[in-house]
Amino acid sequence: MLQEQILLDKLNERELEIIPLLEEGLSNKEIANQLFLAPNTVKWYVKQLNSKLDTSNRHEIVERASELGLLETHAENSYQRPRQNLPRQTTPFIGRDAELDEIHTIIEKEDVRLLTILAQGGMGKTRIALEASEQQLNRFPDGVYFVPLQALSDVNNIVPQIATSTGFQFSNDGNSQKEQLLNFLSNKTMLLCIDNWEHLLEGVDLINEILQSAPDVKIIATSREKLNLMSETVYVLQGMHYPDWETSEDALEYDAVQLLLQSAQRVKPDWVITPDNLDYVTRVCRLTQGMPLGILLAMSWLDVYSLQRICDEIQKSADILETEMRDVPRRQRSIRAVFEHSWERLNPKERLAFMKMSVFRGGCTPSAAEAITGANARILQSLVNKALLLRNREGRYDVHELLRQYAEAELEQSGQTHATRDAHATYYAKALYSLKGEVYTSKGVTTGKKITIDIGNIDLAWEWGIQQSNHLTIEQMLLSLSEYYYLGGFTNKYQNCVKNAYAKFENRTESKFQILRARLIRRIALINYPPNERQELYKIALSIAREYNDIELICRCLNSISEGLIRENLNDQAWHLLEETLRLSRQLPTRQLELETKRRQLVVLAGGWQKYEEAAQLLEDKLEIARQSDNIYHMRSALINLGVIEVFHRQRYDVAKQYYLEALTLTRVHNYMAIAGTLFSNLINLEIYNEDYDLAEIYAQEFMDYVQTTNNPSLLIGAQTNYATIRGAQGLHEEEHQILQNTLRLIDKRINPVMMAETKINLGWALCGLQDYIPAYSFFCEAIAIVKTFAKHSVAEAIFGIGLVISHLQKDAKRAVALSSLAFIHQPSMSNWKHHASAREHYQRLITLLTEKEFTEAWEHGKSLDLETVAQEILDEFEEKNPNYQINDK
Repeated sequence: MLQEQILLDKLNERELEIIPLLEEGLSNKEIANQLFLAPNTVKWYVKQLNSKLDTSNRHEIVERASELGLLETHAENSYQRPRQNLPRQTTPFIGRDAELDEIHTIIEKEDVRLLTILAQGGMGKTRIALEASEQQLNRFPDGVYFVPLQALSDVNNIVPQIATSTGFQFSNDGNSQKEQLLNFLSNKTMLLCIDNWEHLLEGVDLINEILQSAPDVKIIATSREKLNLMSETVYVLQGMHYPDWETSEDALEYDAVQLLLQSAQRVKPDWVITPDNLDYVTRVCRLTQGMPLGILLAMSWLDVYSLQRICDEIQKSADILETEMRDVPRRQRSIRAVFEHSWERLNPKERLAFMKMSVFRGGCTPSAAEAITGANARILQSLVNKALLLRNREGRYDVHELLRQYAEAELEQSGQTHATRDAHATYYAKALYSLKGEVYTSKGVTTGKKITIDIGNIDLAWEWGIQQSNHLTIEQMLLSLSEYYYLGGFTNKYQNCVKNAYAKFENRTESKFQILRARLIRRIALINYPPNERQELYKIALSIAREYNDIELICRCLNSISEGLIRENLNDQAWHLLEETLRLSRQLPTRQLELETKRRQLVVLAGGWQKYEEAAQLLEDKLEIARQSDNIYHMRSALINLGVIEVFHRQRYDVAKQYYLEALTLTRVHNYMAIAGTLFSNLINLEIYNEDYDLAEIYAQEFMDYVQTTNNPSLLIGAQTNYATIRGAQGLHEEEHQILQNTLRLIDKRINPVMMAETKINLGWALCGLQDYIPAYSFFCEAIAIVKTFAKHSVAEAIFGIGLVISHLQKDAKRAVALSSLAFIHQPSMSNWKHHASAREHYQRLITLLTEKEFTEAWEHGKSLDLETVAQEILDEFEEKNPNYQINDK
């Protein structure tokens, strides 16, 4: 009997409630639902029972409880209930396991006496404070008590409220009520959960007096504003965890989604989450940023609107977030009412700052907040203390999205939206302009992070600049933004930005718009037009640049025009323009355009004139300039091209590998993975030459791992082609063919004609490896048809493939050799034949089919042929033999 009584004294009310439910075989979740607890809380209580009863599992708990008579009907009256007044909830507690763990870790520290859970209304402060207090029952033998302050309007009523909540009764002993309360608490080991302090902050000195008089009393406070006491530890409560993508198979693992489901089923009991509505489920969670009240109010409309409609309405205005549900406290029946309570407590300067903070997207730095709102650090900190602003570990300010919408509406009503948006756009345009060129340097990673973290603000500034026809904003942002998008692999986003700006400014004739027009014309030509249609647009941009003597823009236009000339094999004309560009670029403050120009000169020297030693010298010069300029991008480019020359023209593979590996180090360290396709392809080809297919596979996988973190089709095409290359080199042509077929489906011929042609050429080689020569012939011819007027190197590679087909189908080895010779003149590296098994076999076979004299004569004959003429003859011959095959439509 004595042992039984000792155990009864150890067990608390909640544990005695749980034991019979364990006997019934209920799971933690079922017990949680019945007692309106979190499953994690039930798990914690079971652990406590095992400890107190000296058991190790649920079955032993029930057996031990039965032995002690705890399951008998009279057991309920055989113990004295622990003292507590925590209100029972009508709905189960959802999630917040991580937050509860953090709160327990803090409150259980010996030196923490006061923990304030700080958040705006609707974030669930009270509910989590109650749940945390519930889980602390065992630690406070004198009780855990909930003290609600919401209904109080006078600080003098705080003491009586604490007394009422703890069951303490005042006497007429001559001492004041406060003195009596402090004496009562002085020898207690007790936890007080005091809720809703923000409107009674003048009374917080009472907390210090309690903590000083009662050394074993701890307090969990909730408030929309910091109490600002030395003894205070602040826990900032944010929204529940939610998915940050459109769909997710494990969405129900997120707290916000679980709460949404519970709230929805209160309105429509048969409602479930399905693949069809999952994207809207996650969208509601994102739009409310996991705010519990926001989710509850959103789902209260489910019997009126579809989930999609609810999302659309929240997007328009947070005013939809209201309800007439009677079991929701009146003060929380609308988000607007919740926020207005906080708004009314702000002084004029705080209101103005908070309204202007609504202009930011994704937060901002303190300097940006001060510059655009006009508020000083003290005002901003005051908003942080009132839980209207959040400040993260990096020091950035942010506003909850629903609060931001409220502040934005107030800003609009005040008539200051336009001026604030102007200030915001001006600030970010100047900030972006100051970063021009830095993404190419050793500061590139840091600069990229700066832009990435503020991309929401930058996008907003760009949109405002376009909307207001502010050419200065767009000009300042254009170059740095394009550099960032290019190096980051955000091709689609960059193209959309340029298209939107071009549509706004293309027809503006005023002088102040002309330089911007020219910049956009040059960029839109590259984005929206096939290679053979770009030159005229480049010339229009050049004409404007010359008229306004914009040296930097002149250089860029000349470089663009020279690229077109190189593509048409007009290398002399291209070289003339590049020499002019080089002279002009040296007038500019940085050497970026000088390096860009040398890159194009390299194409002429190596690709056009086959002057490889001169090209190597140019690359050495370029590498030295890049090192001096701290231009990591062009250092990397020079190293890659030096490696190419070592492979194809000096056959010094070990030297090439050192160049490539140095370039790879720069790629990894400076996060140039988005433009690493060529480097990884070269490394893969080099390892294929060394027959180290395992290492080639490692490089292919590294690039693919990066690509899978992006949404860039061009990068995916390159990554898949790497695998096809390895399979082709190993003679695994079935796998190679399948990979390339999948790759072909990703390519838009109009946007990426060269990529389309190269993939068809690779497919041709794969089919040759499968000895399926007729469809291979078709692919080679299709490639020629796609790029015959502007990509001579691709035409040359396709003609080399045609030579293989001819040697097999027509048994014409001499013509095959001549075509191979012609191909080598226009594409000396001829990468395909050097690493593809069927191409290597083809070349070796040609040598054996002819005598040395016949081979030499055929080879010399090939040198005298005209590439364009031969390409057209091949197409004509193909169409003659296949009249129903519309090759130009393929």
